[in-house]
Amino acid sequence: MNQENRNLILAMVLSVAVLFGFDHFVSKPQRERDAQRAQVAKVQQEDVKLRPAVPQLNRGQVLAATPRVIIDAPEVDGSISLRGARLDDLHFKNYREQLAATSPEVTLLSPQDSPGGYFTFVGWTDANGATGLPGPDTIWTQISQGPLTPQSPLTLRYQAPDGLVFDRTVSIDEHFMFSVKDVVANPSGVARTLYPYGAIRRTGIPKDAGKNAIVFEGLMGVFNEKLTDRKYHDLAKGDKNLELTGTQGWLGVSDHYWLTALIPASGAQFDAKLAVRKTDGVNNFEASFIGASRTLAPGATLTEETKIFSGAKRVDLLNDYKKRFGIASFEKAVDWGNFWFFTKPIFSLLSYFEKLVGNFGIAILMLTVVVKAIFFPLVNQSYVAMSKMRKLQPKMEEIKKKHSKDPQKMQQETMALYAKEKVNPLAGCLPMLVPIPVFYALYKTLTVTIEMRHAPFFGWIKDLSARDPSNMFNLFGLLPFDPTSIPLIGPMLWIGILPLLYGVTMWLLQSLSPPPPDPIQRQVIGLMPIIFTIMFASFGAGLVIYWTWSNFLSILQQYLIMRRNGVETEFDKWLRERRGLPAPASE
Repeated sequence: MNQENRNLILAMVLSVAVLFGFDHFVSKPQRERDAQRAQVAKVQQEDVKLRPAVPQLNRGQVLAATPRVIIDAPEVDGSISLRGARLDDLHFKNYREQLAATSPEVTLLSPQDSPGGYFTFVGWTDANGATGLPGPDTIWTQISQGPLTPQSPLTLRYQAPDGLVFDRTVSIDEHFMFSVKDVVANPSGVARTLYPYGAIRRTGIPKDAGKNAIVFEGLMGVFNEKLTDRKYHDLAKGDKNLELTGTQGWLGVSDHYWLTALIPASGAQFDAKLAVRKTDGVNNFEASFIGASRTLAPGATLTEETKIFSGAKRVDLLNDYKKRFGIASFEKAVDWGNFWFFTKPIFSLLSYFEKLVGNFGIAILMLTVVVKAIFFPLVNQSYVAMSKMRKLQPKMEEIKKKHSKDPQKMQQETMALYAKEKVNPLAGCLPMLVPIPVFYALYKTLTVTIEMRHAPFFGWIKDLSARDPSNMFNLFGLLPFDPTSIPLIGPMLWIGILPLLYGVTMWLLQSLSPPPPDPIQRQVIGLMPIIFTIMFASFGAGLVIYWTWSNFLSILQQYLIMRRNGVETEFDKWLRERRGLPAPASE
């Protein structure tokens, strides 16, 4: 055999090897993944076809229609349905719908055929579409006694028609984390290839979703450290469904304060989908995943564990779960916003102060002092410049009168005066700009974190995340009527004590600043305290407390600086007139 023939045969062998290797390592896994996705889609569609035929019942009727096991943990109660081993009935013992202690517990999960059905489950499928594997409608047999508690897990069993035996253990910790552990036995003489999957399904858009533009509510997940999300309303309007792949992460359905999330076994690849499907005009939202194939040899067993979080998005708890179970970026379930690098530290500082004093309202006051201290050197220079500007007012008035008919000359003389006295007229804007990032971060924190929900201050302020409940238009509750019920203007007729205090402090702070020379500008600025009082009336009480206290500290700081620079303030003028004292020689 000559060299050319040997090279030809070698090339043919290598070509066959490459084709075989490509088929085995690339094409075959892709075919398996396509098959498993098709099978899960088939399961989903079959479930959807059944749903319109089921009349919608009230929640109690649906709960009574299926066998259940009670859940009784320190922070949650409810039940698990033996149909599909669904987690579809969950309430929070420590959270109420309203502020009153007699208000009902917050309900998160509800059965499929009840109004606002919202539930989660895990199941199994295979590439061949075999029937009889555990899914959303499988009836499980209860082995252990209930209820499900942190000390007593729930054990279930299901035997498939083909002989596979599924032993499921459901456990819960002291808070909101469920674990679903399946041990699958294959007593037959045929090897099986199985795929674990899980889904969270929700019927319709929650009634309160979308009321606050800065709060994310919808489907979300973290895949290989990257956060991906879609709002309910965006998906309902036709946003593209998301299909993602990862080896670690989580996916779920997020509300303002609550989250239901599936955490697949870490390390193995899984495919996830965040999608909406419409049935009879109703949006059915679903966050689902399907894991990599699991080969089950004859006579062998395999174990698969999926965790399910369903509870309050408490920051310390999410961080603890992240560390304990290695859940990638679990703290991203809280919507920190685009400026998370600023919002998260603000919340951490607030939490630290709250642990010291036991009250988030006082923690906000302490945070304000810290912010003032950090920016003191910068703001102090600005207040000094403002004091000099105030002191120059008489000279500026002289220039204005002297060159009233020559604006260009008046501008030149004014700038020359600034240069001579070494005054920067723009420096006074800095105190107004510095608090804005803190304002945004605190606004975001008060809005999105559950720690602030129903957090009291003192007196009539029972919830720092809600607006001041008092109202000046019914004499703060002395008159027995609701001014906000008046048509058209009613929404503006809710101004509480805190917004009024804020308006007063804003007016006092303005009175320390040099008034603008233009009369129209002076009138506009004079109206600003009234406008901001009305605007701040709708903000959370915690935010108004921060801004009012910040204004008060700024008033003290600016007053002391102006007195040190020999400038008479409006307060000094008022006090002098009350005492009948003569004006200073400079006037």
